[in-house]
Amino acid sequence: MKRTLAIPALGGLALALGLVVASAAEPPAPGMAPPPPAQAWMHGPGHGGMHHGMHHGMHGRMMMMGPRGAAIRDMLALEHLYRAQGHTEAVAALYRGVLARSQDPLLRNFAYARLARAELAPRATGAAIKTLHQALDENLTAVAALPKPMASSRR
Repeated sequence: MKRTLAIPALGGLALALGLVVASAAEPPAPGMAPPPPAQAWMHGPGHGGMHHGMHHGMHGRMMMMGPRGAAIRDMLALEHLYRAQGHTEAVAALYRGVLARSQDPLLRNFAYARLARAELAPRATGAAIKTLHQALDENLTAVAALPKPMASSRR
């Protein structure tokens, strides 16, 4: 392992350890399921989490090392703490705040996915569906704004 990768890896390890200690210190609120493992958000149900395919290899690790990765780790840590304290309504507010403040497509997609999951928690599927449709509309608009590929001149 290179020394340049050791320092960010130690920071991630410290964050994970801090989350484990925090979750061990505070029992889940009554009627609340225990929090998912530290990396469950990447693997999600059916191993199709947010970065499916990207977490394999160097590309996925590099994506999570910069400011975007730090923001995602911060969001996950805050979500975990809100849930541990029984403040599930604060989770949705957290991700709505991110959507209001950021125009970064990666962070917005992450926030939309987590917001939909938070809205789904009390089985309010209508709100989750509305959020996912809003995310889809935003992504389709961004795709439509991309430059069109030039037609190749094959003979």
